[in-house]
Amino acid sequence: MIKVCIFIDWYIPGYKAGGPVKSLALLIEKLSKTEQYEFYVICRNTDYMDKQPYATVVSDQWNKLSPFVNVYYIANYNCSLSNYYKILQPIQPNILYINGIWSYKFSILPLFLRIKSIDKRIISPRGMLNSSAIDIKSVKKKSFLLFARIFNIYKNYTFHFTNLEEKSESEKALPNIQNFSIISNFSAEYTFQTERVEKKVNEINLFFLGRISPEKNLQYALECLVQINEVIVNFDIFGEVYNHKYWLDCKELIKKLPINIRVNYFGFIKPNELKFKLGNYHYLFLPTAGENFGHAISESLQAGIPVIISDKTPWNAIGYGLGGFVVNLNNQKSFIEIIEKAAAENNTTYMARVGEVQKFVYQYINSTNLLEPYLALFSK
Repeated sequence: MIKVCIFIDWYIPGYKAGGPVKSLALLIEKLSKTEQYEFYVICRNTDYMDKQPYATVVSDQWNKLSPFVNVYYIANYNCSLSNYYKILQPIQPNILYINGIWSYKFSILPLFLRIKSIDKRIISPRGMLNSSAIDIKSVKKKSFLLFARIFNIYKNYTFHFTNLEEKSESEKALPNIQNFSIISNFSAEYTFQTERVEKKVNEINLFFLGRISPEKNLQYALECLVQINEVIVNFDIFGEVYNHKYWLDCKELIKKLPINIRVNYFGFIKPNELKFKLGNYHYLFLPTAGENFGHAISESLQAGIPVIISDKTPWNAIGYGLGGFVVNLNNQKSFIEIIEKAAAENNTTYMARVGEVQKFVYQYINSTNLLEPYLALFSK
């Protein structure tokens, strides 16, 4: 049995941190079913942006979530290298898997763990080395990257990238990456929506799903909608406010929208509630500045919802067919034209797109075998 120690800021039952939590939970779920691994996850005892510890777990001790999955929900004041040693020495892990780049307590401190039983060290940047992510609080991040390059702190690590674009972006930030694997994330399984709202001509229901912060580009989406006057757009926003100043700017834009654009903000939606909402929408509208994977896109497609997205995600292939639109972020006019075109569709044309989404999901998601590459990555 291979023992894998994993560091991540937030983990289940948390869900507010979005993609990284989903990606890791799915990875652990798939690999634990092989009964070849025992996982030991160390994470915060609070959810993203929460101050109160989880009510359903015991802090500062191991919680057994399943026969092969153990989680240590550590209080913030106990996060130190010395405590990590105390927690892990009795476990004697074989593989260390670190998620993220910038978190001092969960991505940087664990880099310096020296436990003899660890044969392999892996780091998953989770898109944090992409230029769009580095540009946020860039002075601190660029200073750390300079430190990382000078002292070559990742020299003994294998990088886990989820696509070629992430590899390319990461190599710009850290040119001396030696070892890497490129393996996509597992996708959560979503039920195809058989019941859905009818598509009326010159009216469209769009939704945005993601945290309210610059990298998700809600403000850009609203800037597009401000310029649409000929069709009715119902635009629902789901996501936790991460950057309050950014949200204030978005609300100012909402005030300027013409009367044919109707916007509703619903805050964060729990994953198990989302599937009951998707049938109300015709398209996901997500002009994101960059996605390492894009669970919102994956889940929408699996539910049979076409997408209108930027070209900064791993899902550009959807634009080759009729199942969605992929648009260059530098061409806002194209986004506007596509929304107007999609709004003009009748129900027959729209349902043909839904059929193309089904074909895409079957070809690109359900047929992809990710287990073998992950078994290779997590071999000693």
